Amino acid sequence: MRFSSTAYFSQGTNCVFSNGFWDPWKDLGYTRNDTEKGVYTIMIDGAAHCADMYPSNEKTDKESLKQARIFLGDQLDGYIKACS
Repeated sequence: MRFSSTAYFSQGTNCVFSNGFWDPWKDLGYTRNDTEKGVYTIMIDGAAHCADMYPSNEKTDKESLKQARIFLGDQLDGYIKACS
């Protein structure tokens, strides 16, 4: 996977790859940051598969998940503004 991730995503820009610590697929995820291209990866402590894609729940969401959602939103805002 180390080689295929690089081969399939070597030219990408403006992406955030999120992985949950408890996600069984995290070891197959893309984990290389390239800030010059706007490519970031984040590991969300205490989160499972796709946790950042579910609706937020103030009572049960861990702080790491809340911070990840803020980061994802900020990056998306920046990507959209750069295209305007």
